[in-house]
Amino acid sequence: MSRNARQILSLLVAALVIGAMAAAYIWSTRRADMSDPEDAAHPNGDASPTTYTLSDRAQTEVSRISVRHGDGVARLFLPGEAVGDRFIWYMADHPEYILDNWSVQNLLRPAFTLTAHERAHEDTHGMDLTEFGLDPPQAVFTAHYTNGGTASIYLGNETPDRQRFFVMVSGDPAMYLLPRFTVSWMLSEAEDLLCRAFPPLHTDSLTLFYLAQRGRDTLEITRTDDPELLATLPDMGFAPAVALQPPALAGRTADTFNLNRMVLEDFFAGFRLGDVADIAPDDLAPFGLDDPYIDFRFETDDGFVHLRFGDTLSREIDGQNVPHIYVMHNDRPHVFMAELSAVNPIIDLNVMHFITRFIALVNILDVERIGVAHGTVPERNLNMVINHDFSQGNNDIFPTINGVSVEAASFRTLYRLLISIGADSPLDPSPPQGTPAFTVTFYLLDGTQTKIDFYDFDGNFYTFSLDGDYVWAVTNRRGVEAFFAETERLLTSPQG
Repeated sequence: MSRNARQILSLLVAALVIGAMAAAYIWSTRRADMSDPEDAAHPNGDASPTTYTLSDRAQTEVSRISVRHGDGVARLFLPGEAVGDRFIWYMADHPEYILDNWSVQNLLRPAFTLTAHERAHEDTHGMDLTEFGLDPPQAVFTAHYTNGGTASIYLGNETPDRQRFFVMVSGDPAMYLLPRFTVSWMLSEAEDLLCRAFPPLHTDSLTLFYLAQRGRDTLEITRTDDPELLATLPDMGFAPAVALQPPALAGRTADTFNLNRMVLEDFFAGFRLGDVADIAPDDLAPFGLDDPYIDFRFETDDGFVHLRFGDTLSREIDGQNVPHIYVMHNDRPHVFMAELSAVNPIIDLNVMHFITRFIALVNILDVERIGVAHGTVPERNLNMVINHDFSQGNNDIFPTINGVSVEAASFRTLYRLLISIGADSPLDPSPPQGTPAFTVTFYLLDGTQTKIDFYDFDGNFYTFSLDGDYVWAVTNRRGVEAFFAETERLLTSPQG
């Protein structure tokens, strides 16, 4: 064997010896810890891998639960309406509180199934139970059964490692150890059991989106089944009517892709109701909820969410000051706290991000011609004639611009540039002054017109009006210039 191989073998043997010594030390320490009640153990050293059954019943036998803490306050949970093979449980003193079923089931579970894997003492007769926090107990969990019987679990102190609790059960002289996570459910406060979940939300079944933020215009999106209104809206799949302040934007449609991304993905995916600040305050003013900073409602065919946000606060979490905000949920009496960063997607929400921005989305099949009248640049005065051929079910076009024939495909591209000129951002009320910089008029086959007037706003934007009604928004000059540049290109390379 080479020298290097012998050295490696020696190191491995040494590592095994050290590992064995460490394991022996840890085991001996654990056994020592199990020899003193102050060290979370029992003098008899009665550690056993045996499973001890403390409760074993059918869940349907449980009629109610009483949890009495050290302060003597009892909290009762009673069966309510049966749903399938389950009960909906209510708080006896406050049946109006909506509880989280999963949390309640965790609280109830020890009433019908509970096992311990460690027994601290087989027989506690004659022992001083105060050393274990069991005389008196720190809390008593009592299950009431349909046959009139009861069973109680007495909860004592936690062990020094803070991982287990000393417990006893009625009618059994033994003392057991239960893990912290099991006991923590039995020690639940009412605040721990409140429902914080939201129903499934989908923009394709949206019936109402409402956002009122202090100091800003209210935004409201509603779904409409009005056939006359729907006939005026572009086919966007799901196209709810939009009711806005100022009302000049009413009747526009929602871009549900962006609405879904901003609200369902950015907001609801990250927003959580946190700890309870007050389970039922008499006065909402200390939380800024008497006059909410934000009132937000999202309603669908399947359910709704109504959130009211109040004042902000700072909480220390893991040594860091984390901004939070007070919030109430679905008109329930509880005041929760939520991380402020999760609310940011709906603060100062820009409606232009999720409504269709087309100024006038006119179907080319409905248009006879388009006229462009420019006030200062004569070369931009245009007469764009579609020349449809609807014979034998065709949708062919033979377009001309100022009498010059152009390719149909190129004209369709130009037309898309024109109708895609859209509102970029909202504008405070400021009616356009003077005469329009230019006007685009769609002359429709049915004899009606759609007219857009563009007004100079600054070097980068135009304001505009649609059919004489001023729209409270601006449009970037880039889209306008792209349209005129493409028009010039087509006129300099017309169809041969």
